[in-house]
Amino acid sequence: MITELRRPKARALAAFADLLKYPREDYLEKCKLAKSSVEIFYPQVSQLMAVFCSKIKELSFDQTEEIFTRTFDMAPICNPYVTTYLYGDENFERGTFMTLLAQRYKESNFELTGELPDHIAVILEFAPQFDQDEFNELCEFCLKHTLGEMTNSLDQAGSIYSNLFKSLMAILDTGTPEVTKT
Repeated sequence: MITELRRPKARALAAFADLLKYPREDYLEKCKLAKSSVEIFYPQVSQLMAVFCSKIKELSFDQTEEIFTRTFDMAPICNPYVTTYLYGDENFERGTFMTLLAQRYKESNFELTGELPDHIAVILEFAPQFDQDEFNELCEFCLKHTLGEMTNSLDQAGSIYSNLFKSLMAILDTGTPEVTKT
C-alpha cells in the first residue's frame, strides 16, 4: 500500500492514460476509474472529471469514437504528441527527445503499444516509473507547457475533452500531497 501511495502525482497522471488512447467499450468505466483514483488527493480534479464522465455517459460508443478521432487523430483539434509543442513538427531535437524516451521505456521493459514514445497517453502511463528527479523535470519542462497548449486548443474548440485536460493541469499545479506512512 505504501508503494502505491508514495508518488500520488505520478499515479494520478497515469490513471488518465487510458482516456487518451483510442476508446474501447469500457471507456466510461475508465472515466469513472480515473475520477475515483484522484478523489482522495485531488478533490477538485474529481469534480472536473465528474463533468467529463457525465458528457461521455450521454454519448453512444460510436459517438465517443468519432469525437475522439476528430479530437486527436484525423485533422486533430489537439495534437497528442508532446514534442510538437516543445520543438515544432520538423526539428532534430524532437527526434532526439523521442529516442531518449524510447530508451528509457526500454530500460524499464515498458512496451510501446503502437504509439510514438512522445504520445501523451504513453508518457502519462509511464509517469510512475520515472525516478523522482526525472518526473519533476518531465512535469516542469515538458508537461506543464504542453498540457497548457492542449487545454487551450480544446477550450477554443469547445471540446468535451477540455475538462479532462483541465484535470491533468490541476494535478500538475497542485503541490505533492502529503502521504502518511502506514
